[in-house]
Amino acid sequence: MITIEHSPKAFADIIGFDVISARPLRDALLIAQKYYQKKLSKYADIRDSGEASDRQTDKYFEYDDKVNEIRSFIDELNIFCR
Repeated sequence: MITIEHSPKAFADIIGFDVISARPLRDALLIAQKYYQKKLSKYADIRDSGEASDRQTDKYFEYDDKVNEIRSFIDELNIFCR
């Protein structure tokens, strides 16, 4: 079960879930991570060759941030699901 609580005084919404709902979320995030990792690799190759435009460099950093955020969340879910 996933619950979301919103408080106007809180800085962020609070999401609560149990282990049963955490596993499918982790699986979905693994798929997203694989997708963004593939995009990151594409732009990393272009950037490493020295041929990247400013837009391509920005995309590289955007995908790098997304991969790191997703990986961090997956790591937290792995600890939670033990």
